[in-house]
Amino acid sequence: FFCALPPWMMASTVLMALFIFGSDGFDKMTPGTCRFWPCWRRGPVECIAGYRCMCAPGYFADYSPRTQCRPVAQAACWAVGGACFNLTHRGAPCAKQCQHATFESGAHWSCGGCVTREDLEGLAARCTACVGA
Repeated sequence: FFCALPPWMMASTVLMALFIFGSDGFDKMTPGTCRFWPCWRRGPVECIAGYRCMCAPGYFADYSPRTQCRPVAQAACWAVGGACFNLTHRGAPCAKQCQHATFESGAHWSCGGCVTREDLEGLAARCTACVGA
């Protein structure tokens, strides 16, 4: 396929891949934009042309429910099946249940059940150990 492309198109394809994924091979683009608000909530990022938030060199987009730029050294923790990936993705339903849980509302029972069922405490410990915090 690539052999059939003109040289200028092959070069632009490689440059685009390096721009999006970086020379380290990790995805740099976050789903966030900086058109109206700055990107700083995503971590070390740069606002690039087209109002896109791109992770700074040495960082990658973790694609957790609230995508953050993480150090490349933590990539294994955030890869699919990694401790931090599992924590953020399995914890998302519990976050909704626990957001407004109070003792008076009785919602704390479903919140606690979700945390126990999904083993969020164990996953948090494994994620913390993985990133070296």
